[in-house]
Amino acid sequence: MNVRILVVGAGIVGIACALELQRRGAEVIIVDRAPPAEGCSFGNAGIIATSETFPLITPARLKQLPSMLLRRDGPVVLRVGAAGRALPWFARAARTLSAERQASIAGALGILNRRALPAWRALLGYAEASHLLVERGMLELVRDPRECSGLIERAKLLSEMGLAAHMLSGNEVRELEPTLGPASVGAILHEGTAHVTDPYRTAKLLMEAFRAGGGQLAEDLVLRTRPTESGIEISGKIHRWNVDHCVVATGLASAALLRPYRVRVPLLAERGYHLMLPDAASALSRPVTFHAESCVATPLSGGLRIAGTVEFAHEGAVPDWTRAERLKEFAGRYFRTPLSTCGSTRWLGSRPSLPDSLPAIGRLEAEPRIAYAFGHQHLGLTQAAATAEIIADMLAGQGGRNVSAYRIERF
Repeated sequence: MNVRILVVGAGIVGIACALELQRRGAEVIIVDRAPPAEGCSFGNAGIIATSETFPLITPARLKQLPSMLLRRDGPVVLRVGAAGRALPWFARAARTLSAERQASIAGALGILNRRALPAWRALLGYAEASHLLVERGMLELVRDPRECSGLIERAKLLSEMGLAAHMLSGNEVRELEPTLGPASVGAILHEGTAHVTDPYRTAKLLMEAFRAGGGQLAEDLVLRTRPTESGIEISGKIHRWNVDHCVVATGLASAALLRPYRVRVPLLAERGYHLMLPDAASALSRPVTFHAESCVATPLSGGLRIAGTVEFAHEGAVPDWTRAERLKEFAGRYFRTPLSTCGSTRWLGSRPSLPDSLPAIGRLEAEPRIAYAFGHQHLGLTQAAATAEIIADMLAGQGGRNVSAYRIERF
């Protein structure tokens, strides 16, 4: 691939795209304001969540939404002042509630997620960072016996999609994770799920491999792109570049860069929190999702990270740190002994989400020399390497994958 490509964005998706393009022989530049950015690439749960193949907005969840929003400690909150942007987004999401559309979205997510682990193994191997990947699966716990039937159906659906998952009893859960107490009455073991031991270090090692391979990194704010006869001109606040192709992978900021090409980009910030417990690093050997509480605990090299909740708010709104602090209470219901909060730290980040739960991956119809990869919502880490392969295939002129479901022109 003897071309010059500029990738806008140094989050995990942008870095993965740049490294995969470089691996295939392209000359690549990454541009971002402060790479690697300490956004979701820093604070996510660290899970390669291959089994998360169902839409974020389902008929069942929409039915529960009013009661969730009314609960002070609920998993979803709509902050004052955010309704003006959130309600149109929800109206678009409501168009995905038919059984046919839900199945179509699940199928499209499944295609990406089945590619996720093989793509990550290849990319981490290229970056000599395979040691960061742990493949022990993930547990999804319930503490109400009435929820077990729902888990059984979920496990069946996942198996039908080619994603290994099976039910465990409460005793079987405790055999796998002895620190968990009697609150767990059942669980799904998501066998094909994996995690990385440090999401931020993963992004940094990929970046180091990119630079060691001759990749360029520029700290600048990209303001606009402009097609020319020979390629694409990218103007930053400080610098200007002329390249053959541009990849827009800058999360929530992607909408502004694509606006001149008259595409609709209905992105919304889904803010999430984490609580890092450095003294609880050995509490688990694999990620554990707490179904009723909608949060997850992942054992990382720096401690136990509890992450979750959805907060619809302006990206710059003042954090509500009580949402991070409650995560310890939610997870603590499942452990035999209290989790230590000594030295704990908190974090807040914004997930770039589109209303149909699918990412935007493709090339602009109006200008095919501009590709894009953003809007992965809760699955940025999961789908980054698979997305990078798709982008690299496209820019190399290789077909073989039907990616029409991810085109931004669907809006």
